[in-house]
Amino acid sequence: MPGSPPLLDEWDMPEPDPEDDDASPPREPVGGGALIDSDDTTDGAEAEAPAWTSGWNPDVSAERRHVNGAHGARRSNGTIDQVIIHITGTQDLAAVVNTFTKSPGLASAHYLVCPDGAVHQFVAEDQRAFHSGIIKAVRKLYNRGDGSWRQYKRYFSWHKGYPKDAIYLDAAGQVVAPSQRQTSAVLVVPADRSEWPDFQYFDRRWGRLPKPFGYLSDNHDPNNNSIGIEVLSVGARTASSQAYSDEMYSALGALVGDICRRHQLPIQFGTVCGHEDVNPVERWGWDPNQGFDWDKLLRLARLQDHAA
Repeated sequence: MPGSPPLLDEWDMPEPDPEDDDASPPREPVGGGALIDSDDTTDGAEAEAPAWTSGWNPDVSAERRHVNGAHGARRSNGTIDQVIIHITGTQDLAAVVNTFTKSPGLASAHYLVCPDGAVHQFVAEDQRAFHSGIIKAVRKLYNRGDGSWRQYKRYFSWHKGYPKDAIYLDAAGQVVAPSQRQTSAVLVVPADRSEWPDFQYFDRRWGRLPKPFGYLSDNHDPNNNSIGIEVLSVGARTASSQAYSDEMYSALGALVGDICRRHQLPIQFGTVCGHEDVNPVERWGWDPNQGFDWDKLLRLARLQDHAA
């Protein structure tokens, strides 16, 4: 992962927009659920599946539900067609809970999966969580529809890996003086305006798509039709049991399989993908990062689906 990201996705909250107000802004559960913190059966009898209430997963225990996360209504009653996986950029559970519950409006996700397999829920599934928002300057790049977004990366002050001769731009695309970089820079381009090699991961996965995966119309909002799941991890460029534990994969697979079954989604890459796939300019391959094992996740999710 490049540098050391700030805690979670503070830039993922939707920007103020007349079409995004609480009255009509922009996530439907039915029966059953993944085997997460479910009660034991007694006397050899199988316990009845707990009931869903307003989008809250009954298989997530009460002490792991945090109801104060930032969220909004789904625009036009958006239905679920995607599950988006993230890393938190920290392994501090208390810090994540604090950010999602004590800083309303900054960021949120529906679920958080911990290294030990514990699952937390922050936003009801029928609500839109703020986990994959796209800033206006980046949406404009995607809206061009010509693939030129590969020349740009989002500027983050914490990232120290930009080339020394890189060019920094403000939201209007104007060059930013070095003295104004921290306060005004929004995008970064190579000195020769070529494509960043970081996006090779995207082209290997999806080919030369002119827009991010799933970006179906101008100003597409990935949050409106998705469920966001954070993994409590800083991520890794290569396979790592420290960054992505077996317990984490097992719980994540059960949760994803259950979500896909309930929302009648195919368990395949694309339906289930990373933040780096739906917003590459702002994540360029590090969320959940290249060491994340998608084949393993999908295999475990299919097992859950078949067992249901």
